[in-house]
Amino acid sequence: MKNLLILILSTLLMASCRINIPMGTKITTHPAPYIKTKDNKTVDVTEMKEKNKKIKADGKDYKKADIIEYSNGQGTFKHIEKTAFAVKHWEGDINVYTLSSEVSSTNFEGVNSSSPTGWKTTSHHVTNIYLQKGDAKELLPLSYKNVVRLIPKNDPGYKYIIKYNDTKKKAKLIKFIGLGIMLAGIAVMAADVSSGVTTLGGVGMLGGLGVFLGGGIKRATNNMNLQKAIGKHNGVYDDDKK
Repeated sequence: MKNLLILILSTLLMASCRINIPMGTKITTHPAPYIKTKDNKTVDVTEMKEKNKKIKADGKDYKKADIIEYSNGQGTFKHIEKTAFAVKHWEGDINVYTLSSEVSSTNFEGVNSSSPTGWKTTSHHVTNIYLQKGDAKELLPLSYKNVVRLIPKNDPGYKYIIKYNDTKKKAKLIKFIGLGIMLAGIAVMAADVSSGVTTLGGVGMLGGLGVFLGGGIKRATNNMNLQKAIGKHNGVYDDDKK
């Protein structure tokens, strides 16, 4: 049961962070290497080498924490936090940046939970999406609040915001129903009744858990509607072909 829950939660995480929809025009050309620092100075460079916390450009070290934007000639990067930078993935009225990382989870696989050989760590690729309106300095995480902020109600992409709201309401209802079934199954299992009825309660509990988590998956994958809203706004997502 524990392993099943870990697997489902990992699936929810990956579903909510996966890029499924084209959201802008593919970038085919990149600017020459440069570094833009927090004091708003832009330095053109010819040679650049990235380290853990620094970037060495033309023999000079720059702390990543002091850089707000840079190009290595192969991509444009904007500072997110500490030493993390998001790369420009798509262009449009709303530019799209992405930051990829690995998320690890550990679960037990074996007969005896006291055996250290039964523990297994797995890694999952996660991509966080950030939005930039025009040449705004601030990058906004992809979220319902920020998409509503960037896309007006009369925009073609706004219909996906409406779909997002509808899906969210349905997901809440599904989770509520699943929770009710699960609690009913637990109540039957806790009662002093025959083994057959207790088994039925266990089936009900698992069924309710499945319905409950199904609502969670539906809500997590609702993230695609936000991606569609951006893609439609930028004129690259054709829903008539989907």
